[in-house]
Amino acid sequence: QEREIAANLRQNVELLRGMLAKTKKQVSAWGGTFYFVYLPTWWRYANGNSGPFASERPEVLKAVRALGIPLIDILPAFEAHSDPLSLFPLGRFYHYNEQGHFRMNQLCLCCFIKIKICNFRNI
Repeated sequence: QEREIAANLRQNVELLRGMLAKTKKQVSAWGGTFYFVYLPTWWRYANGNSGPFASERPEVLKAVRALGIPLIDILPAFEAHSDPLSLFPLGRFYHYNEQGHFRMNQLCLCCFIKIKICNFRNI
């Protein structure tokens, strides 16, 4: 079972790498910059960072960095929260609740301000 999961992870990361490369090329063609935002999953907190997706993050981030794509990693902001499961509806399910989205948006906005993409006069 673990070998199958590892093989699927490699296949999925290679598929993702291909999609990211194509997207970066398309965005660069019109003068834009493609950013990758890594969003931690509900599974990470509900199951103590174990299970079939435990090793996905390092592989995904490795692929993103290898392609030279700017990365915004939301994980540290969730890890700093005293109760990351509270950032999901009723501590369950797979999508973020209002607080989870707010935390994610704060970090993205801070990153964009830091790299001077955000100009509040244009908002």
